[in-house]
Amino acid sequence: ALPAATDRELRQALTTMLPAEPSLGATLVAPDGSRFVHAPTASHLSLNLPAQSWRVRWVDLRSGKISGETTTAGGPTVRLMPPPSSALWLTPAAKR
Repeated sequence: ALPAATDRELRQALTTMLPAEPSLGATLVAPDGSRFVHAPTASHLSLNLPAQSWRVRWVDLRSGKISGETTTAGGPTVRLMPPPSSALWLTPAAKR
């Protein structure tokens, strides 16, 4: 179950996502390419993302709130460093 304070936009996005990329742990992917990666003990994540700009949001797993946000370019090896006890939420940067 998600914490009560989970970001409302994230709750909505999760309803469109399906499991994918099992090598990354618990990863969900939406039809628009958005991803939610639950890898709370990972020291880094290496992802293969389509070549476009991505909005990167870290979700605090205890509170459900967004704990950090940035953008990154897609590519065959995108390496991200997660904060402790966080999940990764990626959306195409043009999507707001």
